[in-house]
Order: sequence, then structure tokens, then C-alpha cells
Amino acid sequence: MRNRKSLSTVVFVASILVLNLAVPYGGYAVVGGDSMHPTIDEGCGIVAAESWDGESSLEGKIVAFQLDYVEPSSETQIPGTDRQTITWFAHTVIDEEKEYYMNESDYYIEDSTERLRYENEYGEIHRTVTDQTVSDVKEIEGEHTFIARGDNRFMADSEIIPADNVIGVIDPDKYIKFQSLNQWPCSMTN
Repeated sequence: MRNRKSLSTVVFVASILVLNLAVPYGGYAVVGGDSMHPTIDEGCGIVAAESWDGESSLEGKIVAFQLDYVEPSSETQIPGTDRQTITWFAHTVIDEEKEYYMNESDYYIEDSTERLRYENEYGEIHRTVTDQTVSDVKEIEGEHTFIARGDNRFMADSEIIPADNVIGVIDPDKYIKFQSLNQWPCSMTN
């Protein structure tokens, strides 16, 4: 009987550990890929994650967040299944608006092109393909929003993200790499 109780305790603790690794608000999270290189070394590792108070500025911070309009693709699925491997992303916030209004923002969805349009810090106009529509963006007008980008990426992420989608704030100084990007299963994130 004592062995069953010990085994149950071990399984319970292991379950909590796995859950905390799967979602960034558990104090730490598993991250993988190269989109944040060199800030977070390419590969797979564990990084510290803290909850966000919902009010302080996110500008320049690495946040873990849900994207609402990402269609499942072979890059985000476990091979041979329809199960998603990537449920959240961790990128740097490059623009934040406490109250977003499409007609007043530098970031908006062009109705005719189905692209997120924005001007970068050098005054260059960019357009990123998105599944987010003008009517989707109208629903988040007046809300706290942000735009993110991987530090290793030229283009911004493909949607205007409501701050409600923030799962946690990532601390890149508290990162431990445990596998290189070219090793399986970490290679699935690339």
C-alpha cells in the first residue's frame, strides 16, 4: 500500500512538472526554435516565465502569447497527426497600444489585400499575409494590443494581438539550453 501511495505522489509531482513546462505561466517553460536568436539561443531549452500584471508596459519585453489566427500547418503539428505541438509563441513586443484604433494605428489590416500593413523604424512599408480580417480587428478596437516579432525575423508577426492573449513574460537571462536545433524532436520547431 505504501508503494502505491509513493507512486501516486511521484506521478502527481511529475504531472505538475509537465504541465508547468507546457504552459509559460508555471514559472518556467520549454522553448524551441531559432526565431529569438541571439537573445535566446537557437535550439530547445527551459526559460523562466513570470505572470504579467495586465497593466505594465510590454514594449521591448519577450512575451509568451497565443495567436488567434494561425492555421494549423505541418510546422506546428506532431507528424502524422492533427495534434498541435505549438500552442503559444514567445517573441519581443515591438509596438504596444493601450487603446488600439485601426484608423489611428501604424499597424492595421488592409481590407483589399488581407495583409497586416505597417511601417518599420526606417520608414519602410511592409505587408505580412494574415488570416486576421478587418472585422476581426474592429472587434478589438479600444483594447490593449501589441505587435510582436522574433528577434531573428525581419517581418512582424502576422496579427494584431490583444493583450488578453499574454500568457507570461519570458526572462531570457534565465535560460538553459538542453538540445541543439538540428536534433529531433527539437528540429520540429524549426
